[in-house]
Amino acid sequence: MTTSHVSRKGNGVSKASSGQGLASCRHSPRVVGRGIASIGSGVCLHPVKIGSVGCAADPAVLVAAEGVIDADPTWRHEAIYTRAEAEQLVSDPRLPADRRVLYGLKLLGALRHGEASGLTWATYDTATRPLGAIHLGKTKSRMPRTVPVHPVLARILAAWKLGGWAATYGRPPRAEDLVCPTRAGLRRKPAASQVQFVEDLETIGLRSRAGADRNRRGHDLRRTFITLARADGALDGLLRWVTHGPRPNEMLDVYSSPPWESLCAEVSKLRLELRAGEVVQLPVTAAVGAALVQSEQAIEMSLKKERPQRDSNPRCGLPTWRRITAASHDLRWLDR
Repeated sequence: MTTSHVSRKGNGVSKASSGQGLASCRHSPRVVGRGIASIGSGVCLHPVKIGSVGCAADPAVLVAAEGVIDADPTWRHEAIYTRAEAEQLVSDPRLPADRRVLYGLKLLGALRHGEASGLTWATYDTATRPLGAIHLGKTKSRMPRTVPVHPVLARILAAWKLGGWAATYGRPPRAEDLVCPTRAGLRRKPAASQVQFVEDLETIGLRSRAGADRNRRGHDLRRTFITLARADGALDGLLRWVTHGPRPNEMLDVYSSPPWESLCAEVSKLRLELRAGEVVQLPVTAAVGAALVQSEQAIEMSLKKERPQRDSNPRCGLPTWRRITAASHDLRWLDR
């Protein structure tokens, strides 16, 4: 049996020939099974790795057995978010509060969209220590996993549950309620959420495009968690238990369970903060100082012309005139 037999029969592999990356090709065992069933017997001249991300007749593309290959290799590294961009997505008040919570779950909890959109308050355990826990029973890998709640995510969820959720949906949340449903109280659909995400990127002035013809995705927030956590010193072997859970085909994973404190320690290594606005004092330059002096003098002259005589009856209730001066410093709003 050759790879050409497999590529002709697999509807997943046919995507590769249509221009999609081999990372999009799935179900290789099923594809190989169809190929074997169709030809009955044959000689495997070019073996195809069972369980790989895909295969194709073109030998130059068959390297998919060694790793993930994208049709556009440039987009993936351009889709990742910087630390500053990630903090802005969960902090910027120009974005709706419910969507900031959704982005926080993906960024600080490393949740997939289906996991984040289907999360209920009952699955969030605030009693565990040293960090709270999100219990995921249904995941893409079909392996349950428990995610430590990053301290910043805990702050986001606490504020959301105590006031933001009720202000958005009109009543206090119950245990069975979704953490961040649509305004109609329904589970968020991936396609609609992606459209809103691109709009949110543009609203706060962040780049929305990645690669030649793709948009940055909400899923890339999960990738950003892994990237930044590794950069901040998290251990891959333990971080994988947080983001993907145990591998069912690895007996060492099946026979082991890392201590909860160890998983919490790796999550806590991620250095991300909520941004808060603050008023800062700027130095006054000579030109700004002269303008302020002139402005103060103009205000003083205006008050002298309009100031009334001394009140003869201090009990008449008329306001007392006071000298008004211009501010001596320029103030502005900065993101910390």
